[in-house]
Amino acid sequence: MQEYLHNLALRLARIQPLVVLAGLAALLAAGSFALNPKLAGDRYLIPTILLCCWCLLVYTLINMFCATPPSLARTQGFFRRLAVRFQRLLRNLLALCFLGLTGALLVLSYKLAVTGVG
Repeated sequence: MQEYLHNLALRLARIQPLVVLAGLAALLAAGSFALNPKLAGDRYLIPTILLCCWCLLVYTLINMFCATPPSLARTQGFFRRLAVRFQRLLRNLLALCFLGLTGALLVLSYKLAVTGVG
């Protein structure tokens, strides 16, 4: 799982500036929709917040899984192997949390699309 997310993050690293710009634009648009009563209100507010959440999720994927610790080798010392094993364990826990968050955002996006909000 960690290797798959690492490969996906490496492929998505090329579009990181585009993701950042889209996220900032969505955040600014959501702020202007929320603060200006003359604008459309909730019609565009929820989709822009959702776009900002997706951009933040992709940005997190790129930054969290681009650099993964190397696999274990028998020539390394005991404490080095233990440190790498601990880092990989933490990355696996982060990957599980990331996949859970992605699933929750998918469900939220589907529910908002079905109800017609946005």
